[in-house]
Amino acid sequence: MHASNDEQRSIEQIRSRVRASNPGRPRLEIDRTVDEAYGHFRDVRVRDFVPLLVERRVVESLREPAGI
Repeated sequence: MHASNDEQRSIEQIRSRVRASNPGRPRLEIDRTVDEAYGHFRDVRVRDFVPLLVERRVVESLREPAGI
C-alpha cells in the first residue's frame, strides 16, 4: 500500500464520521468494515480518490442487512 499521511488522515476521519453516524454499531465492526474497504484499494496506483471510494463502500456495506 502506498498511502500518504494525508490519505491515512482521511481514513481516520472516515472512521470518525462513520462511528458518529452509526452510534448503535460496535466500534470493532466499523473498524473492520473500514479496514476491509481500504484493503480493497490497496494496489491501485492512482490514490486520489481512495478515501472517497472507501467511504462509499463502508456506508453501502453498513446499510446492508446482516447476513446478506
